[in-house]
Amino acid sequence: MTDKFLLKVRNFINKEKLVERGDRIVIGVSGGADSVALFKVLCFLREEYCLDLHVLTVNHGLRAEAKEECEYVQNLCNTENIDFTLIETDINALACEYKLGTEETGRKVRYRAFNDLAIKLGDNTKIAVAHNQNDQAETMLFHLFRGTGPKGLISIRPKRDNIIRPLLCVSRSEIEEWLNNQDIKFYIDASNLTDDYTRNKIRHNIIEYAGNNINANAVGHMAETAETLSDLVALADSIVDGEIEKRVKTGGNRLSLDTVSFCELNSYIKKAIIKRCIDLIVPNNKDITSRHLESVISILDNTESKSLNLPYGIVVLKENDTLLMWIENLSKNQENSSLPDVVLKGLKGESHFGEIRVKWTVFGRSEDFEVSKNQYTKSFDYDKITQNPVLRFPREGDFLTINNKLQKKKLSDYLIDEKIPKSLRNQIPIIADGSHVWWVIDHRISEFPKVSDNTKRILEIEITGVNDYGKASC
Repeated sequence: MTDKFLLKVRNFINKEKLVERGDRIVIGVSGGADSVALFKVLCFLREEYCLDLHVLTVNHGLRAEAKEECEYVQNLCNTENIDFTLIETDINALACEYKLGTEETGRKVRYRAFNDLAIKLGDNTKIAVAHNQNDQAETMLFHLFRGTGPKGLISIRPKRDNIIRPLLCVSRSEIEEWLNNQDIKFYIDASNLTDDYTRNKIRHNIIEYAGNNINANAVGHMAETAETLSDLVALADSIVDGEIEKRVKTGGNRLSLDTVSFCELNSYIKKAIIKRCIDLIVPNNKDITSRHLESVISILDNTESKSLNLPYGIVVLKENDTLLMWIENLSKNQENSSLPDVVLKGLKGESHFGEIRVKWTVFGRSEDFEVSKNQYTKSFDYDKITQNPVLRFPREGDFLTINNKLQKKKLSDYLIDEKIPKSLRNQIPIIADGSHVWWVIDHRISEFPKVSDNTKRILEIEITGVNDYGKASC
């Protein structure tokens, strides 16, 4: 392959592993330079990679000339014998309905159409869009001016889920030069020539100025910076993943974070952990800023218990070495104290305790019986029962037997020793025979009811759906 432009894009595709042999790809093509170049590049690579290509064009209904552009794209597809799909919509009307700007509405409509066609074509279908280095630079500045962190400065990645961006290695000028050299026609969207949109203002008044007056390769250098930041963020994310795995316990819309030695972590890592925690209980949040993250970290420096409120109804509470987060309105609707006890009657049964499902069965012990290693399935000596076992929450007077001598320990003292936050201690489900706690679910069982060599009948209890935010801190 002697074409330098094609070779550059092909090498980028291979480096980022954007395309594999036999891929089915939906290409978004509008008729503009970027998308036409993307179409042509993938057509050139179709035989080498055995690609199954499909084109989707969305007419936003904003410009009269868009009809001619759609017809041009359809002719390109006919020439290359590629399936063509046209979606026509009224973006202005939808923008009013969604209460969004036309740019954001158009983006939502396009990606919804891409996804719908990809789903229709089958699993593992990829979506190719024509973002280039200029788009990346404009988005980087857009995020920078609004306030962002390293992830925002990366702006656009080569691959996200099933979306690929093969032209992210080339600039807009390189694209237009290649198309002109190949004598390939493309259209210019007149709306891109105005300063009606914020991105256009950045493009015309900052990017172009920087290229003409500061550094001719300003866009390329910004792309290199984005790539470097991407590597650094990937490294930081791997550290955050490890800390989340070690420190965080979640359950529904509630979360606990072990803060022992947390203050020793790097400042960026601390903020990233707090942001990840918030993402776990409120996915896709957009109103959490660096100021919010700093306010959460600040209460960790306080030796006393302290709380604060964040957007989305998130409540943050620090208790000893634990930081708790929950959504206030949901938490109030899930008060555990109102749940009735579940009595495990009979030799077999199944019931619910809030979101928890409990199943139990009694059977004679066989010679080949082995105690289950499943965390949520426990076996007990059925003949040691004095009352019907009950699934409930802790009460005053509850105790465990903690060793072979069957010494007793108050359940409240055990939970303190396990560093369970005070606000969570009455929310940990237990199996009890009277006041004798047989199983602190998610933690341990008592010694007295354990299966032994003398056990004749076994009570096996299985729990599912338990929230694990009450686990002991790591």
